[in-house]
Amino acid sequence: MNSIHNIYKLYIIRFSRWFLLAMPIVVPFYHSNGLQTQDIMTLQALFSLSIVILEVPTGYFGDVLGRKKSLIVGTFFTFMGYVGYCFAHEFLHFLGSALLLGVGVSFISGSDSALLYDTLLQLKKEKNYLQYEGRINAIGSFSEAIAGILGGVIASTYSLRHPFFAQTILSFFGIFAAFTLVEPTRSQKFKHQKTWDNIRQTLRFAFLENSTLRWFLLYAGILSASTLTMAWFAQPYFQFAEIPLVYFGILWTALNLTVGIVAWSAHHIQQKYSQTALFIIILILTIVGYFGIAFIGQSSLLNIVGIAFIFILYINRGIAQPFFYTFINEQTGSEMRATILSLSSFLMRLTFASIAPFLGWIADVYSLPQAFFLAGIIFLVGGAVALTQVFLVIKKNIKND
Repeated sequence: MNSIHNIYKLYIIRFSRWFLLAMPIVVPFYHSNGLQTQDIMTLQALFSLSIVILEVPTGYFGDVLGRKKSLIVGTFFTFMGYVGYCFAHEFLHFLGSALLLGVGVSFISGSDSALLYDTLLQLKKEKNYLQYEGRINAIGSFSEAIAGILGGVIASTYSLRHPFFAQTILSFFGIFAAFTLVEPTRSQKFKHQKTWDNIRQTLRFAFLENSTLRWFLLYAGILSASTLTMAWFAQPYFQFAEIPLVYFGILWTALNLTVGIVAWSAHHIQQKYSQTALFIIILILTIVGYFGIAFIGQSSLLNIVGIAFIFILYINRGIAQPFFYTFINEQTGSEMRATILSLSSFLMRLTFASIAPFLGWIADVYSLPQAFFLAGIIFLVGGAVALTQVFLVIKKNIKND
């Protein structure tokens, strides 16, 4: 079977994975089951920690045993996680379901983008990777956008739990798409080495041998955590701004359509701006978004305007992820690509898990705008330090050449 069909199957997997019918109403759903904002952020932090623990081993699994097998396992555990959510009623029930989803996300993370890049290498179209990665990200966002409206309608018509029933059925289709993928031919550099030696060599390359990649992974992890943090604080902000539940789905749809449109055009954006400019733009948009919400939210008359700054952060998300993945793929070889991409997700999840419960506590005890302000400081300092190091290493490498 021609490996070019992998691209369309990856579209299907991304669509089914991100057709998140429950996401527009998940925070009210948690609240209806007795969870507070801190509980929700703690739950998501533990979910992220499960991914942190599994990211490197599952990325290695994809590099050695195959991206296809990794995606099959990932889509199966995703399905089982949603089955658990259908019947969850308290924190521990939600935690068990979230951990199943964490396993699923870990096996998919990195392997999908690595399989795409290796497929394009085999087709001699690797220079078009950003375009295809942008399209896959756009499809995920369009999928989530469509699901936003449907999820809100289902929740309003039936109950807050019914979107999870529909989500479970839809996630099952991702398993079938994963089974039909074709593993592209690629380097088997680590094939005859011991597992730990392989992982150690990959980690050595990422954090010791390639200093540009080391600091870029940290930068990408911090800035990606900023978009994940906003994804979980958007609905609490909708509640803070006293927006009726019926509009949650519409807003969620608009936000994800924004990401999709921007991601679809990511390769055009990269052609327009230099790599250095994009590094800086992504950091600036992050800071403007968080500080804008923090200051606007201080006024009850203007807090609805804060939604405009949420849109800025979602525009940033559409630019950042395809750009980050392109840079990482260009810095790595096929034999370690899924593992390195998983390291990026590892750092994102670790950053989120480290700050989310604390930010949730700030929101509960003090106010949501203060939580946004603190988040803005964290992302400003962390992002600026990592980006400065990236520029210094790149400048040093240019001098050495």
